[in-house]
Amino acid sequence: MSELRDEKGELAPPQIQLVCSALYDDLIKQQSELPGQSLVITDEMYKKRDRAKGILVGYLGRVLAELDTPTEQPELAWKVLRALVSSQSYRVAYTCNQLAEILGEDRTKLIKLLEMLAKNAY
Repeated sequence: MSELRDEKGELAPPQIQLVCSALYDDLIKQQSELPGQSLVITDEMYKKRDRAKGILVGYLGRVLAELDTPTEQPELAWKVLRALVSSQSYRVAYTCNQLAEILGEDRTKLIKLLEMLAKNAY
């Protein structure tokens, strides 16, 4: 899971938890479909899910789809999340004002979205 490391080489526990949880769910599903198989999460299972990136993008897509929001908000949420990750896949921190300016979005609308995302964070 080296792709989850930030610029300091550290791993974010929530991301590790999401990746491991998804792989464990796959393992349990596999065990129910093919009883007797070993209970081991394999590299093949990880690659089949498109590694950590695929698992996290899938999770995020499901969370955004479940939000009870106006139709433009999931699109804005994706814009926000893309802005918070650099081209080298490092997380970047911005103030709300900076983020609104970068995205060309209304600050009030952005604050509402960020509050909603924080409230719905798992």
